[in-house]
Amino acid sequence: MLFTEFGYRSIDYNAKRPWEFSRTQDKVNLNAQTNALQAIYNQFWGEDWFAGGFLWKWFHNHEFVGGLKNNRFTPQNKPTEVLITSLYANR
Repeated sequence: MLFTEFGYRSIDYNAKRPWEFSRTQDKVNLNAQTNALQAIYNQFWGEDWFAGGFLWKWFHNHEFVGGLKNNRFTPQNKPTEVLITSLYANR
């Protein structure tokens, strides 16, 4: 099985209905995004039937997106990017 997209916003309660991108929330919770992606890894990566997935949302202009004040889906330029790099390096 291949997840065609997976990802979480950098907000509180991001794993509760993560598809609801229109939820208005000004706060940024970088730890919540990191924890949610770590949970996906912990739950699925060791399964024989799991082929991997595509992160939502990854932009081509890396240096201009994401960042510590960004509460959107991209993990770019956030602590979650460091986690992703280490998880894929160990795969």
